[in-house]
Formats: sequence, C-alpha cells, structure tokens
Amino acid sequence: SSDIVVMNKRADPQAEAMGRRVRNYLKPGQTFFMTEARRHRDPGTAELFFAMATRAGLEIDTAALDLGARPADPAVLLARRNYLGAVVDAHEDYYAEMAREIAGARKSPAKARAWRARLKRVWDEYGFRGLPEAGVNAGEAAGSAGKSAKGTEQIESGVMWRTGAKGRRVPIARESTCGLWVPVIGLPPEDADVRQIIEYFYKQNAPGSFPFTEGAFSHRRADQNPIRMFAGLGLSETTNERFHLLASRGGPPRLSTAFDSLTLYGLDSDEPGALAKVGEGGVAVDTVEDMVRLFDGFDLEDGSVSLTMSGPAPQILAMYFAAARRRGFDLHKLRGTIQTDILKEVHAQNESLFPLDPSLRLIGDMVQWCMADAPLWYPISISGYHIHEKGANAVQELAFTLANAFTYIEALIGRGLPIEKFTSRLTFFFTAGSELEFNALGRVARRIWSVALERHYGVKGAGRRLKFHTQTSGRSLLDVEPLHNLARVTLQAAHGLDNNTNSLHTNSYKETYTTPEAEDVALAMGCQQIPLLESGDYRFIENMNQGGYGLSYLEDELERAVHRIFREIDHQGGVLPAIENEYFRTLISEEVHKEHAARARGERVMVGVNYLTSDREAPRGELVAIPMSEKRRQVARTREFKRAHKGEAEAALARIKDVARGDQNVFAEMMNAAEVASVGQITHALWDVWGRFRASM
Repeated sequence: SSDIVVMNKRADPQAEAMGRRVRNYLKPGQTFFMTEARRHRDPGTAELFFAMATRAGLEIDTAALDLGARPADPAVLLARRNYLGAVVDAHEDYYAEMAREIAGARKSPAKARAWRARLKRVWDEYGFRGLPEAGVNAGEAAGSAGKSAKGTEQIESGVMWRTGAKGRRVPIARESTCGLWVPVIGLPPEDADVRQIIEYFYKQNAPGSFPFTEGAFSHRRADQNPIRMFAGLGLSETTNERFHLLASRGGPPRLSTAFDSLTLYGLDSDEPGALAKVGEGGVAVDTVEDMVRLFDGFDLEDGSVSLTMSGPAPQILAMYFAAARRRGFDLHKLRGTIQTDILKEVHAQNESLFPLDPSLRLIGDMVQWCMADAPLWYPISISGYHIHEKGANAVQELAFTLANAFTYIEALIGRGLPIEKFTSRLTFFFTAGSELEFNALGRVARRIWSVALERHYGVKGAGRRLKFHTQTSGRSLLDVEPLHNLARVTLQAAHGLDNNTNSLHTNSYKETYTTPEAEDVALAMGCQQIPLLESGDYRFIENMNQGGYGLSYLEDELERAVHRIFREIDHQGGVLPAIENEYFRTLISEEVHKEHAARARGERVMVGVNYLTSDREAPRGELVAIPMSEKRRQVARTREFKRAHKGEAEAALARIKDVARGDQNVFAEMMNAAEVASVGQITHALWDVWGRFRASM
C-alpha cells in the first residue's frame, strides 16, 4: 500500500466531508493530503511536494517558498448557488400573477375598470388623439395650442408636444414626410379588451416603463444618434486621428476603443518575440503616456468612452483614469464603460489572465472603487457578442450572457455591496445578427432582466433598466463577394434599432480580411444612418413593431428557451461549476458543427458561397499594414518609460503584490501604480501572486 494518499479538488463544497471519509480508511503510517492543484502555489500541493522530497532524501529550503495569496472566498455563496433556478421561478410566478389578474378582471367589473384607468393614464401621458383641428397642416398649425386632459399641446417644427401637470414636456406626435401625423409612441386602443391591457402592462408597457421590453428610456435622445463606432490601429496618435474623424461625423463623441492583441493579453509592446503583433488589429497601449496621446484633444467630461477590454481591464481602466487626472478632469464626471467580462472570456474569447477566483475578486475591487470615486462609470459590460462570434446561436448568446450577469450580481452581493447601487452601473453588449431571433433579442433581454431584478432581487430603482450596446455580426461577413456585406450590415443595424439599442457599431464590409480605412468606416456608418434617418421606420414612431402578432410570439418563445438553459445551468450548481464541466464550450462547439453542416447541405443560404456564386474578382483595395518603424517606435517608448520610472515602479509593484496576498482593494493600489508602471509590469506582478488562468480540462 502507498505511504501517501492524496485527494484533489479541495475547493469543492463536498471536499471536507469526503476527506473525513478517506481519513477513516487510512492505515497506520499513511499520510493524507488535500490539494487544489489548479491553484497557483497551493499550500496543500506544496506540503505534498515536501513530503515526497523528504522521502526521496532531497533537501528543500521551505523558508524560501512564497505560497502566494490566501485562498479566495467562494465567489457565489453556497446558500445562493441556485440563483438561476430562483430567477426562473420568479418569472413563472410573475406570469402566474398575470394570469390571475386576467381571470379576476373578467369576473370583477371593478378590477377591469382599474386596469382601463391605468391605460388611460398612459394615454394621457403619451397618447396622440389627433391634431387640435382636423385637417390642419404643420405650417398652419405652427404655434397653435390645444387643451388635453392633462395639460397643453403645442406644435413646433413638425412635432406635437404635450406639457403635463408636472411641467414635463413630452413629444406625442410627428409629421411624416408625406404630411401624415403619427404618434411618437404607439399604444393599445383605449377601448382594448381587458386581457390585452393586462398582458400589455405585464409583458411590454410603454418604453421606459417596467418591464422595459420596448426600451430602457421613454424616448430616444433627440440630440444624439446611437452611433458608437469601434476604432483602434497602430500607435495611440494614429487611433486618435481616427477618433477625431468619427467624432466629426457622429455628434458628441462616443468613442469605442479597440486594443491590439498584446494589450488584450496584458502584455507590453517590448515583450520578447512580440514585435510583429504591436498595433495589429487595435491600438497599442502600454503606459499612461500612451493613454494621454490616445484621447488627446477630447473633453473627457463631454461624451463617453468605451474600452473594449476584459482580461487586463483593471490595468487599462486605472491608466485611463490616471491619464484623465493628468489632464485635469474630475473622475466623478467621467462617463463611459469598460468590458471587464471575464466569464465570457472563459466561454469564448480565451483572453483570461488570472484564475477565476482572483479575477472575480479583482473585478469586485474595481466595481467597489468606481462606485465611490467614478460613480458615472460602468465598470462591467456583460458581453454576448463574443460568445456569438465564437459560434453560439442567438438563444445561447442571450442565455449565457444573462446567466453571467446574474453570476456577477451574486459575486457582488457576496462582497456586501448594495445591489440598488451596483446594478445601475452594469451594462450589456449584444450582437445584431441576421437570424430571426435577433428581431427580439434585446427586447427579451430587458424583460428577463427587469423581472428578475424586481421580483427575485427586490430592486426598485434604475438597476432594473438593462442598457446595451449592439454590434453587427462579424462572423456573418464573408470575403467572398464582400460588397454583399454592406447589405448584411444594414439589415443587422435595422435589427439593432428595432430592439431600441442604446448605442450601435456597424462593421466595415472589409473586416474579414483587413482593418477598415477611413472610407470603409464612412460606408459602415452609413449602414446605420440610412435606416435611422432615411427610412422613416425609426424617425417617427419609436416603437413601430410593438405588439405585432409574430414579434410577440417570438418574444415569448425566446424567453422560454432562455429559461430552459437557465435550468440546465442551475442543475450544475450555477455558472462557475458549469464552466468546470465545459458546458458552455461544449454547446458552442456543437452549434458550430451544426451551422457548418447546414451550410454544406444548402439549408442555410449564404449569398456568394452556396447561392448566386460567381467567379468575379472580389474588390479588396490595399490591405492595411502597420509600418515596422512604428512598431519599433512604440517599443522604444515603452522601454524609455520603464527606464525613467524603474525605482518607483518596483516599489509600486511590490505594494500591489502585498495587497493581492491579503484582502485589501487591489484596484485602489493599481491606481497608484498606473502612473509609474506599465500594463505588462502590473500583469506580471499579479501572475507572481495569483498564477495564470488554466482551463478546467
């Protein structure tokens, strides 16, 4: 029999109980060790090694061993591990309540009158009952005023406004290009059947009202289109030029930043053997000085900035804040978002830096710091886009993304953070694809989120509003007959606008084979501006398709499909155990194979690939390349920064390591280090303490 008995997976909730059973079967002289082999510098694994070395007669200096950080507390409390099942239960209770209300209103005239009165209040707020004088055109009616039950109505420049009792001015009708007056917000008929009224309030309601199916806010912003274009290439000053071009075409700056692959992996441009990757596919940002150059000339308190970054998100955000501070901006006034979604990295994008437990701790540190010191900032943007790009279908994208979001809620609750405050600082990022389900994805996301937040988590405030950015589907674009991509992107942009997205990026038709140039970006912007401004579908009636029979059916079916996936994840103990089981990657892999097989059989039509194919040469133009001289310039800058701040950086990095080993706020210390240390230096310091991410298999 063996002298040593080892049981791994000490972090499993059942490990202690199983360990006691194993100890009962030990024979005299046998030594038992419990380990967590995946944990960096695990004490149990170290003890096992020392025992084996002693038996082998090896001399080991145990005093020199650094066992790294203390074991992290479970990200999701054991008592709350069935949170996804509880979310589904809350939704089922919500719809059961709706059914009871319908049955009660059919039996009780008083209840029916109460529901009709509720609809009347919405009509008094938003409803359009016709022009003050029938047949009066906009020119004759300009400046005229009429009276409504709740206040005055006035027509100005083709818009009818209503001023309610509280002085709130609401647009209620617009004049179309053909001279027809149409409502800004479409509502059910005032004499609708009581069942229709009750279902309206439970499932849809007016935009900006619970359950927010039609939109997070009551009206689209008249002073700002939803355009937010993604840009990043080469050096920071090169990307800065592109930012200024985009800002000149899209109103107040809403900048979205693409980083090169080195930055996405938390590495610097002077990383050995990495020269070829510098500035490719995004901007190289190694230091606070790069960040200052990146946003030079922009008033960072006007508009907002999006940083598309997850693995090293805390390092990048600390440098953005440090750059803003250098330029004299007040961090309390900065608006924007950073992705920080480490769970979707594990599912799909593979840019995880640290093991999951310390990653979630670091995210919590960052959220907590932002709530106090940068309260207008969104520190997490939960992303379904990259899950879809990996191969997931629309249902899986929505279900996985919302499941991840509820996991972040549970992790932040476990830290004792106030849910009413932090949920209002979460935002989302979804795909606008070509498939049927993308007609309703954002709408259903808002409904699932708001009902869960109110009925399960007890949130009453702004945290119930799900706000999301949309990007057209990159994986749907083809390098065969690439001009067809312009049609694909325009269709997908319309899907995003149908879902009342809060901001929108439209891809360039060339993105399958090169980074877009300025002309390509202008075409891509047109793919959303033409549906938004020329078509009329979104300029006049803001909820044009609400209540359509087909759309309503699709919403309900999509919601039920998401609930089924929630139940599957719940049976595994939640998202984190499902990651260990490879659940997400397995489903995505299966979906990729199904899609490829459907294309091969011609069941999924792709114009130019398996339908209307041709041998014409594809229009490509010049491929964008970063000059080697610019890559070397970036490396030289980074090395000079490190040389100039060597002593300060060593002290700052030592403090980060000390804090990471304990239980203080790592992001707060990172804010100090951002002035003197690079992204890569901070990443390597945390690797020394926490180790690197390793997949479960």
